[in-house]
Parts: sequence; C-alpha cells; structure tokens
Amino acid sequence: MQHTDSFKERGARFAILQMREEQKIKGCVVASAGNHAQAMCLHGLKLGIPITTVMPVIAPLMKVQKFQGESMAEAKSIALKIAQDTGAL
Repeated sequence: MQHTDSFKERGARFAILQMREEQKIKGCVVASAGNHAQAMCLHGLKLGIPITTVMPVIAPLMKVQKFQGESMAEAKSIALKIAQDTGAL
C-alpha cells in the first residue's frame, strides 16, 4: 500500500532517484494538483532532497498547505519560475 494512496509514488521516487547528485542538493520544483505533489514530497523527505510544490487553488483542500496559481497552467508557470530562480530541477 502506498503511503499517499496513489499510484504516483513509484514514478515520483524513480524521478527523484534519476537526478544527478548536484541536482539533488538544489532540489526539485513541481506543479501538481495533488497526488504527484504528495508523492514527490514524501520521497523527497525520505531521501533528504528538498522539494517545492506549487498547487493551484483548484486542488483538493485536504492535499494543500499553501495555494499558488488559479489553474494548473498558472501553478506550472510559478513552479518553473521558482526552479529557474533557485537552480532546482
């Protein structure tokens, strides 16, 4: 059973493990409306890799701690800007 009750966990962990070592230090920025964000945060925490997630206001309340973006497209745009500013993946 996945901790997030989502099939996204395996793909998120695989993506994180494929990062270069220098990129793991900088971290990763993702845009997601829920399940992928939860999976990335869970495995980033377990692997000691900083993860920043940008979620639109349409995301389910129980999945969100901080809202950014009116839509998934806007959340993605914000995530790309954060990644560019921080050097994260």
